[in-house]
Order: sequence, then C-alpha cells, then structure tokens
Amino acid sequence: MSNRDEFSRKTKDALRLRASNLCSFRGCKRTTSGPSDESPDAVNMTGKAAHIHAAAPGGRRYLAAMTPEKRADISNGIWLCAHHADLIDRDEVTYTPDMLRAMKREHELDCDRKHRAALRGGESSLDLIAIGPDIVFCGELLGVDKIAMAFTFAEFRRRGPARPAQIHRAL
Repeated sequence: MSNRDEFSRKTKDALRLRASNLCSFRGCKRTTSGPSDESPDAVNMTGKAAHIHAAAPGGRRYLAAMTPEKRADISNGIWLCAHHADLIDRDEVTYTPDMLRAMKREHELDCDRKHRAALRGGESSLDLIAIGPDIVFCGELLGVDKIAMAFTFAEFRRRGPARPAQIHRAL
C-alpha cells in the first residue's frame, strides 16, 4: 500500500487536456505527447501531472494539513513536461505553491483564449467593458477565477480621475 495520494487517471487526463497537451511552466509550451514508432496506435507521452503540494510526507511543498482527497484533487495539480516536473521537485524555495498555481492559471487562460479564437475562425472579438463609471475600455475578457480577471486591451481611454495605476486596485 502506497502512502502517496496519487491523481486518478481522470484527473491526469483533465490536467493534460486543460493544458492543451503543453507544458504549463512559464515560457516553456513544450508539447508533451506525440506519435511513437512502436505501433500504429502507440503514443509517446512525455508530460507529467505534477503535484503542487507533495503527494506524500517528505516530498516538496508537502502540506500536512491537506486531506488525502485534496492532495489528489485537480486543484493540487499542474501539467508539465518531464524536465519541468523534475525541476519543481528539486527547488521548493523558487517554485512555491503560489507560483505554481499562478503558472497553471496563466497557462489555462492562454489555452482557453486560443481555443476560443480557433472556434471563431481566429478572429478576435472585442467588447466594450466597463469596470465602474470611470474604467471603460475595448478588449476581450480572457477569463475569471476567484481572485482575478484577465483581459486583453485593444483601446483604453481614461475618463474622469481614474489612472491606469488605479485599475489594479479597482479589480
């Protein structure tokens, strides 16, 4: 019996697909699967579903207060190429849980944006977005989660006392 709280096959597949089969490490985007010459239907899988908080005591970023179910949950995972999966497990000072969650969030937002653009035939769809009466711009909403909203800006005009530096605080 293993003392590791492993991801299920379903969770690994969801992490891989939400990352578009690409490494989620900031700046990498390495593809994590491809055809294998072993047989006509063989696949060479080089990606890994990595734990943000370790799956077992003694692992990097292990959080004792986390339940086994939370350790095996998709929210505790990030899809990485083999190189970056190994790298984050050798340096927990640099690769903190917050940094890994931010990488995952950014990568999934980028994948979502590209997927939606492909569904629209590659054409960008701009909206008029207002955040209160003084922050109005043309752009595209890329995504929303519990703590952040991501936009692309096509045009931003200041109206009233708002300054671009105030936008971050307003969100």
